[in-house]
Amino acid sequence: MKKKTDESGAYYTIMWSKMYKYDKYEAQRILPELTGILCLLEKKDSRDPRPILFYNCWREGLKIAIKNLFDPMFSRLRESAEALSTRELYFKYTIVDQSQQDMKDILFWLIRSYEPEFNDFMKIRHTGRHKNVYVRELIMSDDSVIEKIPRVGM
Repeated sequence: MKKKTDESGAYYTIMWSKMYKYDKYEAQRILPELTGILCLLEKKDSRDPRPILFYNCWREGLKIAIKNLFDPMFSRLRESAEALSTRELYFKYTIVDQSQQDMKDILFWLIRSYEPEFNDFMKIRHTGRHKNVYVRELIMSDDSVIEKIPRVGM
């Protein structure tokens, strides 16, 4: 994640991982133990997968977050997890490890922009630190091994 600020707001650039078909064992193998935002997507018909849930994790890391999301013993979103378990899901993630406040601002922008089914976009707020919040999303290419945000202008 990169961040730039000026008097009009905060400008974030995030790098999404490649998209993976969700399988609980595969997710545990792929997801890092780093803080970030997890995006669950659903593919309907022949259309591109659409985000249906953004889930952030600051303390436990992405690997534990997805386990906690779907594990009925620990899930804070038990009803959503049950509804999600019957769908063909995909996931992607982005690492946000600089500040919990930055993560909240990025999550605000993502939920407001995509209005995913399992997030209440009317309840989400940004931190109020910046007049506006803008996010540029990049997607990791298939041949990338690590997240690398290119040096280009915002």
